Amino acid sequence: MLHSTLRFLIVATLIMAAAARAEIYTWTDDNGVTHYTDTPRQDGAHEERSRPKLTNSPMALPEPGTWGVKRDNGDDEASQPSRAEREAAAREKRCQGYEKRLDRVNEELGRGYQEPRGNQLRAERRKLRSKIFSEC
Repeated sequence: MLHSTLRFLIVATLIMAAAARAEIYTWTDDNGVTHYTDTPRQDGAHEERSRPKLTNSPMALPEPGTWGVKRDNGDDEASQPSRAEREAAAREKRCQGYEKRLDRVNEELGRGYQEPRGNQLRAERRKLRSKIFSEC
């Protein structure tokens, strides 16, 4: 099974490589229609074209510190925080609350506890760590 799959992949790769190297031939018929094909005409009335060379051009990146959105300070809307900024501030406040609660739980666990209370504290600590990991 493995050998047949490997053989298929090799043959498919060779076919794709051969197709990538194919030349393009163009010719125009009597009605003015231009035809494109990978095989030359038998009568030799074709023009041979090679595939264009495609190169990647380097992307011009902005200077650090200029990536933010530019806004006029004179507008009232520009002085208001955007929705994303409000959500980020709310998330930061929520995360700080989780951190404070986790500190209190750890402090209480460090002072000693009776067994049922210790299980509750460890469960709360797991829950808080999970929230911090997923939300912060």
